[in-house]
Amino acid sequence: MPGASVTIDPHFHTNCGQSLANTLENPTVTCAALKAPYTDGSIYDALTGEPWSAIVFQPFSGTAHSELEAIKTMIDIQRGAYPENRPEIYLYATWPGRPEAVADGFRTLWEQDSFSPENSFARDRKGLHWIYHRLKTDYPDWDVSYIGVGDMLAELEERIDAGTFSTLKNIRQIFADDIHHGNIGHWIAAQSMTTAILGMSPDDFNDSYHWYNNSDGGYGLKVLDLSSGERASIKSIISQILEMDPDEALPSFHPQLSLDASQFEMHIDLPYDQNLIVEESFDLNSWQAIEQITGSGATGVTGYRTEAPSAFFRFSKLISENVAYFQPVESKAPELRAEYVAADINHVIVAGQSNAVGYNAVHGDPITTTQPYDNLMFGPMLMWRYYSTSSEAASHKDSTVLDFDLWIGSGLRAPTDSVLTLKVGGDSVFWGPGGQATTAWQYENYRQTLQGVGFQSLHESLEQDKHAESFASTVCNALTRRTGARFFGSVSGIGGAAIYMLDARQRTTPESYPYRYTVDLSTFSPQLTGYYGTGAFAQTLAQVERAKQLADDQGLSYKVAAIVWVQGESDHSNTSYAGSFTAMVNYYNLCIKAITGQLEDVFVFTDSVTYNHSYAGQSGVLPIDEQFQVAHEDSGTKSNLGRVYSVGPRYPYNPSTHYAPQSVVAKGEVIAQVIERVLFRRRPWEPLSIKSVSAHESYLDCQFYVPVPPLQWSITLGNSTSEPVSDSFSSNYGFEVKSASGESILDSVALISPTRVRLTCTENPAGATLEYGNRVLGSGVLLRGNLSDSHDFPSLYTDAEGQHYDTRNWAMPFTLVIEEED
Repeated sequence: MPGASVTIDPHFHTNCGQSLANTLENPTVTCAALKAPYTDGSIYDALTGEPWSAIVFQPFSGTAHSELEAIKTMIDIQRGAYPENRPEIYLYATWPGRPEAVADGFRTLWEQDSFSPENSFARDRKGLHWIYHRLKTDYPDWDVSYIGVGDMLAELEERIDAGTFSTLKNIRQIFADDIHHGNIGHWIAAQSMTTAILGMSPDDFNDSYHWYNNSDGGYGLKVLDLSSGERASIKSIISQILEMDPDEALPSFHPQLSLDASQFEMHIDLPYDQNLIVEESFDLNSWQAIEQITGSGATGVTGYRTEAPSAFFRFSKLISENVAYFQPVESKAPELRAEYVAADINHVIVAGQSNAVGYNAVHGDPITTTQPYDNLMFGPMLMWRYYSTSSEAASHKDSTVLDFDLWIGSGLRAPTDSVLTLKVGGDSVFWGPGGQATTAWQYENYRQTLQGVGFQSLHESLEQDKHAESFASTVCNALTRRTGARFFGSVSGIGGAAIYMLDARQRTTPESYPYRYTVDLSTFSPQLTGYYGTGAFAQTLAQVERAKQLADDQGLSYKVAAIVWVQGESDHSNTSYAGSFTAMVNYYNLCIKAITGQLEDVFVFTDSVTYNHSYAGQSGVLPIDEQFQVAHEDSGTKSNLGRVYSVGPRYPYNPSTHYAPQSVVAKGEVIAQVIERVLFRRRPWEPLSIKSVSAHESYLDCQFYVPVPPLQWSITLGNSTSEPVSDSFSSNYGFEVKSASGESILDSVALISPTRVRLTCTENPAGATLEYGNRVLGSGVLLRGNLSDSHDFPSLYTDAEGQHYDTRNWAMPFTLVIEEED
């Protein structure tokens, strides 16, 4: 309002001529003095320094995807420091530069023929609009606004060319050099920023301020050289563009008949990742959807045959029932992925072996015993637990030695271990009453029992004096805190199970051998005819089936959001683990989609074992390495379509075999972080892991994937480990470089950037072996490695002293040989 005053306290972190990604890698480099209290700090200090009301991002160079990821990383850093704060996010969308060398002026630079997030970022309309689209789509719970100065310049040039201005002859007059604005350009940009952030009208802006009327010839025309009418016209452009939402605009298209007149063609310039429905009508009253298309960033041609003498076509926005698609920037991912949009109930399944089902009561009582939100699990149910009264049976199918008791399960877990195990000649077999395979018998009873239960609040409780804390409660509740969505948690697995006991296969007949593929999955859906699963696999499907039924009964939408896979210890000698694991991921997707009808993929998030006592002394590629490799690049004889993500290693929590309840809560927060990032923010994910190694004459530079920079040397918080650890760092923080003869040649280790570690050697490291994390050892007093990132989003739960659990990401162990120079 005229005469009103607003006090703001802006801070600027400007790295001239550099990308936002470069700013994260060089956090203390600026081209202008920083304002107290951040005068000696870095961008990380500023982002964590206070709960900002607004953050303005100006993407500049690199690729559009790297700039988008840099913005999302900075948002994560601010949110980690202030979880409940939601600063307004502004995208300051600038301009390609001064168009002096381009005959057609600014429009040629602004309107590029095509766009890809992985190509060099030109600050053109398509690239800037895509960054805004992704921020708005991926952060629907945040206020994201677009300050389109480049759009304003494009409109200004059109008006100049139309003769609206007598003072301005061309758009070049508002520039001071090949990229920076002069007086009038500064005036336009400043008005745009203050109008967008403060909500003031451009008419209230002080046009006489000296900064926009600099007499230095290098700044060009002064603002007051423009007539009042010309200034009013520019102010109207600013208001017009700021009221525009690029995400709401329908694309331009040109309809025409094909050359042979057999098809009606639409030449459409649909923005990258934008989704539209193509509809057809023959009377302009009734419209039929005929196709959904996802923009490729370039003009495309879609053709439609029509036998009618006349037909009409139109584009429309997606409605809530439509699934939108996007194009992930991950080499392992398919060309298109369905965007996960939260349902009323979102199911998180925890599956695997004993650590999946929370076999940890010996380490303490459950922690997440109350429900802070409205998350769900199944209601209490009666379960029969069979056991043998003798160590010997007369035959493999002898059930005369069995007895049973009745207990009340919490509803969270399916039957979880081989309690029907008998001994025949000293060997374990797995037959139940009537000679059935144990897991098949358990599954049949479990599926029947599920039909008598409903929903209740998700929480952990002590079961059988064995199970205390699973990942289900922590992951679901942490996800609700992060996303606002509602979750349903369930647990399914068998202690000590190898992967062949837990998966499914396509077969013509069931396989009768215990733990094998004995359950006919067509009982869940006719689409699954010819598929058979183990009892454990079928138990998981029974959970999905019943949860879907209950949601439908209550008129609630339902999807399976994710599977948390905690398994691998029992596969230390399985040379075909990667193929079996990928097949299981694909079978889970096939079966779950058949039951739920969802189009979205079900991603699998793995807890990387990184050691087990069974691995001690082994070398070469271990099955757990294969699990990580499948997640990293979807390698192997089968493809899982990029559906697997490795969360991170287990060693920071120092379990001898089983996680303690407090370690489950700590690691559960990390798992929730990854699920949110992949599903809800649509970001690529790599755990903290080696990306590349650059060898030099006397040192190695190690580049890491870092989820939340900067890197740091760390020791796990004492309240988060299963077994105590020393507060001293490991030797060389867990790194080792050994010559070909096996002698250590590592002299020192240092962090040299937010994402790089330098290893200085006593001799040329060519041909040496580089290791981190001593991957095959068991737990010990010292952590096997001390490299972590700076993720510090505080845990939802706290210990008895009110301290948060450790939520940092830790480096994956690795071993590699440094190639010798030719």
